[in-house]
Amino acid sequence: AALKQAGRLNDWKVPRKVPPNGVEVIFSPSAVMIGDSFFGLAKSGVARFTGVAMAPGNPLAIAFGMAMTAARGTSGGAILTTYRSELRIPVARTAGAEASKVLTHYTSVDAGRTIVKPGFWALRIKIGLWGLGLGVLSAVLGFGLNALKVNLGLAPLVMAVVGVMVALGGAVLAAIASAFKRGEREDRTR
Repeated sequence: AALKQAGRLNDWKVPRKVPPNGVEVIFSPSAVMIGDSFFGLAKSGVARFTGVAMAPGNPLAIAFGMAMTAARGTSGGAILTTYRSELRIPVARTAGAEASKVLTHYTSVDAGRTIVKPGFWALRIKIGLWGLGLGVLSAVLGFGLNALKVNLGLAPLVMAVVGVMVALGGAVLAAIASAFKRGEREDRTR
């Protein structure tokens, strides 16, 4: 309540009535499940955590700085805006050792010493490049069939249009994934 009054709202809404057995909290290497609420804790991407620390109080809590980047439309186009918040997870009195392990893990992830899913961005780059290649192939075949005046109805046009769209989507996916992978590597060298 004191943190809430200080303007530090929590992304997790504490239930009005806490169950007699408490609320189960389960951490994975890149997420947390609090009761029936799921929160991803990726270090990079559109929604990510930006830091982790213990928040003093009664009860003690693990606090994650959170950031979400979203496009906001304007009359002249779109502007990327990053919204910042905080996710605080209360720590049970008997879970001090477990909380310490969680804090150690996420501090290491935040510092770039631990990469949770090392092949995550590399796979997206491969998918994007495959999409680019297949899209270009489809577009070339569609334009080629049209130039040869092969009578296949709308098939050449559909192949060309779909091919161009898939190629563009693949190129964008590969570029975005490459940027995130590069950022992941830069975090590790700091």
